[in-house]
Amino acid sequence: MKRLIIGSSMKPALPSLSIQYFKEEETYKVNDIVIFWAKFLPFQVCHRIRSIDNEKFSTRGDNRKTTKFFERNVPIDHIEGKLIEELK
Repeated sequence: MKRLIIGSSMKPALPSLSIQYFKEEETYKVNDIVIFWAKFLPFQVCHRIRSIDNEKFSTRGDNRKTTKFFERNVPIDHIEGKLIEELK
């Protein structure tokens, strides 16, 4: 699936207004860049997995120093896919 990245939370790895490709996987690991449905937000978020605990994922954008409430305890069924390549 292809998604438009809006915002600066993943700079410099993913520039704002760039198109990226994601693929659904059966498993995800720390440092994967994923797109997911965040709790209480009406849009998908693209961040890096920072830790995994009992199939709950904590994520954070590369350009952020703190973790927000919606980035913690993300269930695996909220993750849509993992970054596979950048569309140039």
